[in-house]
Amino acid sequence: MTEIINTKNIEKGIKQIIATGQGYGPEFKTALKTTQAILKKINKGRQHTAHNYFELAQCFIQLEDTELAMNALKKALSIKPDHVDSLCLLIALLDNLGMFAQASMVTDDLLQLNPDNIEANFQKALLLYKLKDYVLAIQYAIKASTGDDIHQEALILLGSCFNELAEYQHALKFLQVAYYANSNHTELYYQLGKAYYYTFNFIKAEKLYRRGLEIDDTHYELNVALFKTYLELGDQKKLRHYLAKAVWLQRKAPQSLFYLGFYYGAVSEFDKATGYYKKALVKNPGDDTAKMNIAHIYQVRGEYDKAIPIYEDIIARKSDAAQSSINLGLIYIAKGELEKGFKVSNNRFSNMAYKYSQLNWSGESLSGKKILLRKEQGIGDQIETAWYFNLLQNENVDATVQVDERLIPLLKRSFPKFNYVTFSDDYINSEHFERFDYQILQKSLGIIYHTKITEAYKNKKYTEKGFLTVDTDLFNQWSERLKPYRGKSVVGIAWRSGLMNRSRKGYYLDVSDIISLFKDKDVTLVNLQYSFTKQELDLLTQTLGDKFVHFEDIDLKDDQDNLAALIKNLDLVFTAPTAVYDLCGAIGKRTLCYSYAHTELAAKMYGCDSNPMFPDVDMIWSVGKSVAESMDLISNRLNEHLKEHKNV
Repeated sequence: MTEIINTKNIEKGIKQIIATGQGYGPEFKTALKTTQAILKKINKGRQHTAHNYFELAQCFIQLEDTELAMNALKKALSIKPDHVDSLCLLIALLDNLGMFAQASMVTDDLLQLNPDNIEANFQKALLLYKLKDYVLAIQYAIKASTGDDIHQEALILLGSCFNELAEYQHALKFLQVAYYANSNHTELYYQLGKAYYYTFNFIKAEKLYRRGLEIDDTHYELNVALFKTYLELGDQKKLRHYLAKAVWLQRKAPQSLFYLGFYYGAVSEFDKATGYYKKALVKNPGDDTAKMNIAHIYQVRGEYDKAIPIYEDIIARKSDAAQSSINLGLIYIAKGELEKGFKVSNNRFSNMAYKYSQLNWSGESLSGKKILLRKEQGIGDQIETAWYFNLLQNENVDATVQVDERLIPLLKRSFPKFNYVTFSDDYINSEHFERFDYQILQKSLGIIYHTKITEAYKNKKYTEKGFLTVDTDLFNQWSERLKPYRGKSVVGIAWRSGLMNRSRKGYYLDVSDIISLFKDKDVTLVNLQYSFTKQELDLLTQTLGDKFVHFEDIDLKDDQDNLAALIKNLDLVFTAPTAVYDLCGAIGKRTLCYSYAHTELAAKMYGCDSNPMFPDVDMIWSVGKSVAESMDLISNRLNEHLKEHKNV
């Protein structure tokens, strides 16, 4: 049987090194002598214990010999499998070597000894985070954070996990507790800023990132984050300052060239952007993010024949190429190659632990199965994917649907067969997962229902039925409240997203455009815009007078059930492509929606000119130019809809 570690040969070698001074500098002399002393005890049989091999491993680490350190720890654990110090050191060593999966397995051994050990649970969570299994990481981080004392690192890790899952409100809850425990923490400010940045609160993000840099101004990620934030805020002087600083901090690394490419891509100087990405690839040929960004530039330009091969190459080599899979899937879906597109998009979760390691479905039959349908992205996407539930309810399937809590009343009423849950602890905790045969992202249902989407468009006609059912009592209440306005067409309006950034400004109209469109029309406008500013509301009220109505007693953002009942009572809705558009389409309300697209292909929805799931919605596309430049087209289509309603 081969010995794990040959201590006698190692002792001879150490003795020779000490005698000759070869191989190690004078700074290692003390560590060499300590190692020699421990080896003598082991080889004479006096100290053949797990603790002695643990001490030997520590010496090998000081001597920068990780292989011998690993072998010494394995020997210690062969003598005493529950030797806690050896388990902890082995975890740290594997972690330092980037062997996260192996370290995670050793952590399981440590947790078997004491499942409630706070530090062991935290270490397990941290390793799972590095493995990108964020849902499972949350389970262990919660255990680590529930001790008598506040575990700030565990709270920050929870915030980091929720940020990766795009659950920013959950992230903020944990990060704010961590902040009150100790605000002097660079990573805390980075994660707090990140949560605000991705909800487009750039002013708040900027303040938090700057606070982090006050602690450590050489923090690379914070400098990059501030560069991106000032890019969104349009502050050229500051964005260039932080870009230059980030480039300097990584001046010898490809990242410096990468972010120069990122900057030029963001300001639509695509040739320069591509040039810098290619320079970054010379230094690091394996940088698939740079390749993906080049492909995305081709995609935005409409050069799909160049973009597709790059995406396909990345996906073929990397099972975790999530964004490339999303981008390529969108191209195929726009082309009308729905089955292919849905499968490519779903592949981003097929072979690795990205976000949800528990996702395990790739198109198998759902008959007789118990499934968890996980939510993805925003509330509008969740409303749209509820279209599939019309089809799913005819299957012999036991489905639990994870959704935004604001949608639960609507969905329960419309599809009472299913169970509904939010993104709560019960559906974070992995102990609940074994009850399901499959866990599926809702959008991936298109894999089995793609032909139904095509059929829906072929049979498209205005029905005003929809697939979500509004509350009868709420509908009747709004019917009474709107009676004073029934002498003319009652039109709901929502002009922009609640999440605005630099790149989105050209995608939406502003209130002056709304005023221009409706000021001379004999209509009553009802506000459906949930994230309005006081200035916007004042301008509409002052300019349009009684023609504009804003009901102050309805929460247009969070009370989706009440909003649906209000919308159902309107004659027409004019909206941007926000959650209002999705809700209108889902309840079957005649709607005119304006939208921006980079190219003609990007203006296709499932290969069609409008969304097959929303037959009552008419789309107006502004292709390759801001929507404000398409005002004549928008005005003409609006007149057609108002005339049509008047003649009904």
